[in-house]
Amino acid sequence: MRYSRKQGIGLLEVVIGAAIIATALVGILSSFNISVHGGLANTQKIQAALYAEEGLEAVRYLRDSSWTTNIAPLASSSAYYLDWNNGWTLSTTISSNDGFTRVIIFDDVYRDDVSKEIVSANPSASFDSNTRHVTAQVVWEDGTTTIMTYLTNLLDN
Repeated sequence: MRYSRKQGIGLLEVVIGAAIIATALVGILSSFNISVHGGLANTQKIQAALYAEEGLEAVRYLRDSSWTTNIAPLASSSAYYLDWNNGWTLSTTISSNDGFTRVIIFDDVYRDDVSKEIVSANPSASFDSNTRHVTAQVVWEDGTTTIMTYLTNLLDN
């Protein structure tokens, strides 16, 4: 008796081949999804950092316009929000931009009586009315970015 071999693909080979291809596709799509999600998160962090930096630049603009009017009277440790009405203004009304909320906080600065270095408030420190500690904080759904600096009344206005 003669046996003949049939040529072609058996059902088992088709199932194994389909499983290998499906596994490869799932891996590729998962990698793509992770990279897109990571890219979006990084984009939001960059945008938040730019909003925070813009906030500090706006505060510098207000300082240059008039320290006495725009910076000196602001309450320490209070939250202020930037508004644009033909120029920058600070208000206590919450405002958001594209899902980002930018908060500006001013704090008093104290200096050591001897060294004149900035120190925390203590009996041997004097209040410096010409320097403010400024914090620009941007909050969005997935995180927070904070930038801090010192602002001085360098134009004496």
